Amino acid sequence: MLAHAILSPEKGDIVASGSPGQQAREQYERNIQRAMDGTATSQDEVPDQVLDGIGSGGMPLEWSVQELLEE
Repeated sequence: MLAHAILSPEKGDIVASGSPGQQAREQYERNIQRAMDGTATSQDEVPDQVLDGIGSGGMPLEWSVQELLEE
């Protein structure tokens, strides 16, 4: 039994994946790369707090705040 497994998109096979911590770190890095794609900015130019916010994937606003902003 695999403790952590994913379905391989290339072959449709089940393959072992990293630990949940490793998966979270990889997702964090993908979020940052996706946000910076197409910009002329390097990660070294961006404050760590901004990278943390981008990497976390964010959280939705509370409904009342979102509604107020959309008015």
